[in-house]
Amino acid sequence: MSLLRVLDELDRVQKLLEEEFPECKIGYSYQPGQVTWTAQLGPTLNADSPDILRDVIKRAYVEVVEKISERTQGASPSATGGPSELAADGPADAPAVGP
Repeated sequence: MSLLRVLDELDRVQKLLEEEFPECKIGYSYQPGQVTWTAQLGPTLNADSPDILRDVIKRAYVEVVEKISERTQGASPSATGGPSELAADGPADAPAVGP
C-alpha cells in the first residue's frame, strides 16, 4: 500500500474519531509499521497566573466531565468501561494448560 493511501486512511479514521468525540483533539504519529494515536481532552488553556490557570482548569474539567456524562448515558457498557453482558454472566472457564 502506498504511503499516500496509508495517510489518507489514517486521516479518515482521525476525522471519524473527531466526529465521535468533538470535545477531543485527535492526532496520530505515523512511522512505517507503527501508528501512535493521541487525544487531548478539552481545550488548551491559558492564563496570566498559576492561580487563574488553576481556576480555569477546574471549570474546564467540570464542563468536560458533564459532556462525557451526557454522551455516555445510554451507551453500551463497553463504551463506558462497564462490564459487558457476557462478563456479567460470570467468568469464563480458565484455559487448559498442558504439560
